Amino acid sequence: MKFRYQRIRELRLKHGHPLRLTSRLLGSRCKYPISPGALCLWEKGKAMPSVKALMAYSELYGVEPGYFFDPSAN
Repeated sequence: MKFRYQRIRELRLKHGHPLRLTSRLLGSRCKYPISPGALCLWEKGKAMPSVKALMAYSELYGVEPGYFFDPSAN
């Protein structure tokens, strides 16, 4: 399966959240503190979020963790 890193940014922008707000929300609501810089690396595909991070992001934006993967890609 291929990780679709672009979807991280798409979700954040769909909700109108700047990086700093998303970072704060992940820390306060999902108990997953992360820096805006780390989020930026995820969005650019330069770093891969951990499973725990994807679970927190999925919880924050109300999507299934599988949303970030393309099952048809090898």
